[in-house]
Amino acid sequence: MGKLRDRMLVDLQLSGAKASTQRTYLREAENLAKYFHKSPEELGEDELKAYLLYLMKESICPREPSASMWQPLNSYTGRH
Repeated sequence: MGKLRDRMLVDLQLSGAKASTQRTYLREAENLAKYFHKSPEELGEDELKAYLLYLMKESICPREPSASMWQPLNSYTGRH
């Protein structure tokens, strides 16, 4: 995820995100890549929804993921 991670980090820093938020977003992007065994850039909305559903079923995230959970990952999927 090298180049994508670097791009995400720059975007987060420019947005004024706190260091803890930067770490969380980068970790979640890495977890998404590990789950599908490919870069988030290669994923679409359906895969992202499937991942969020998996997190909910495994009680890893709240029952109803907020937009703040969806947006960071959605920004770097292959939809754009």
